[in-house]
Amino acid sequence: RDTCDHEDVLRNGEKYELIIVKDTENNTHRKKIKSLNGNYFHLGDIIFWNNQNWIINAIDPDDKTWNSGYMVLCTLLLSWQNSRGEIIQRWCYNENFTKYSSGVTGNKTLQTGDFQFGIQAPLDYETKLLKRDQRFVIDVAEVDIPDSYDLTGRDVTTGNYEYFGRGGILYLT
Repeated sequence: RDTCDHEDVLRNGEKYELIIVKDTENNTHRKKIKSLNGNYFHLGDIIFWNNQNWIINAIDPDDKTWNSGYMVLCTLLLSWQNSRGEIIQRWCYNENFTKYSSGVTGNKTLQTGDFQFGIQAPLDYETKLLKRDQRFVIDVAEVDIPDSYDLTGRDVTTGNYEYFGRGGILYLT
């Protein structure tokens, strides 16, 4: 608690203490985190710090001395309607996956623009129910006709630490 990196934050809306350290590779959207021994955090936890939402997307399961991991800055509040008609929202980390493709889909006869996001969301009851071909509106506020996207990829296993009680991350494309 006597280090300059000690921060009082909110973890899933509750008061919590973390040590937050700049990423060694100078990624400003990513921070290394540590907590006191016995104060566990989980994959998918949302940390409110510095007036921003961050999602814990990596943890070290070796927690003998302290809990450590990484959190990334959430820049997307993903919204959708569940099967009961309720609007669900989750803070997510997203990155541009189009940089790995040409940005165009199709053949010589017909080509369309192709833009892809890679999204990391907390793995919870509501996000587990998301399925391929579901649509999401993702755009800046106050656009007359916002862009909508199809869910084309869903990975619930890679970031699932639930079997040993440490949460999970859902990867969406």
